[in-house]
Amino acid sequence: MKVFVNVALLMLLGGGCGDIREPVPSDPGQPSDPGQPSDPDQTLVTIETRVPPALVAFRLEASATWDSLDVAGRSTFEATVTGPYRVLVVCEQPSSLAGFPDTVATEYARTPADAHVIDNPCGTGTFTVQGDMSESGAVAFGDSSTGDADAWQFKLPASPGTFDLVMLFGDLFGAGVDRVAIRRDVEVTGDIDLGPIRAEQEHAQALNRVAFTAGNLETSERLSHQMMLRTHNTSVSVGSPFSGSDWEVTLAPDSILVPTDRQAVTLTASKDRRDGPDTYYRSITVDVKPGTPTPVTLPEHLAHVTFDATADRLIATLQLLPDHSELWLTRRSLVHHSYSVGDTVSVAFTALYHQLVMSAAFSAAAGTTGAVLDFHDVPGFQPAWQHDPTAPQNRELYLVDRDTRMRAGVAGIVAAVY
Repeated sequence: MKVFVNVALLMLLGGGCGDIREPVPSDPGQPSDPGQPSDPDQTLVTIETRVPPALVAFRLEASATWDSLDVAGRSTFEATVTGPYRVLVVCEQPSSLAGFPDTVATEYARTPADAHVIDNPCGTGTFTVQGDMSESGAVAFGDSSTGDADAWQFKLPASPGTFDLVMLFGDLFGAGVDRVAIRRDVEVTGDIDLGPIRAEQEHAQALNRVAFTAGNLETSERLSHQMMLRTHNTSVSVGSPFSGSDWEVTLAPDSILVPTDRQAVTLTASKDRRDGPDTYYRSITVDVKPGTPTPVTLPEHLAHVTFDATADRLIATLQLLPDHSELWLTRRSLVHHSYSVGDTVSVAFTALYHQLVMSAAFSAAAGTTGAVLDFHDVPGFQPAWQHDPTAPQNRELYLVDRDTRMRAGVAGIVAAVY
């Protein structure tokens, strides 16, 4: 009997800077905006998920009772608020692993002074874009991307519309990709087969490198980075998942870009906590353009952070809450699946995420210097969406300052809650 194990998602248990897609911040609405309630003490909040979610729930902070909304066939939801409030969105997203979904439960804690639109995509469309890559590398189309260490066939979900296909060629899991090509304005009206994709036919061009430095690094800090290339409405991480252990950044050449394209690098420095398993980190995101200064200044590390976890609840407390735009608290683990095809037994791991996104205005209104993740009393929250307390978990808290584009946080792996 053959046994295969899919280990790609094991990287989710690594410390520091989780890879959950952050929601795009919206401009705060005004009470006089069309669709806002006529009562000046009420604010209409809209939740957009693009495809029907598994669950949407809402409650005012002044109440202990959650209300679960009808999600059947819906991707837009509205709630009227009169003060600080919480919204929970649960997405079950295809993982391409024998039909097992990844589950992402995101709670937003906000006030009427914050953005009036919560953009929480629960997936893309029902169409498929596929092709055959002739060598190792990665491809991205819209919000989806994939890669492999050899020639392979890819299949990516896609929504109706026009998107760019970004192709990266080279040693994806070693030294990193070294060439890039962009096929612009691919129209999606149904399933698409792009056929064979070869670097020469796509006029792939060599990637450039630039090195960043920081004057306020500590001698014990380790460096890492992530470079994101965003073209039109397609995003892709440039480089190798294992080659970002420095601040020498790989860039697409200007000759292949158009004025609306954006390249942004997140530069991170991390250090181990002396009295525990956690890692403290700090980072800054920089838009990279011709002439961008390469010296940067990192934010200060967070003061001492403590975690307290049970099977249903994760509590994080800070000694001091610095200036910030948002506080993020996340808890994630892997869910084990076994399945048989003929005489072959395969083992797959899918991801289970719980995360809280708390605005600075909410923290101030609540008078808190910490955060709590706890969904056990939300109507409709399924037992399968709770973490297995005996399994390894990653926990993380970080603060984001959207004005300076800085982040400081702490993350760590715990073998089990009890």
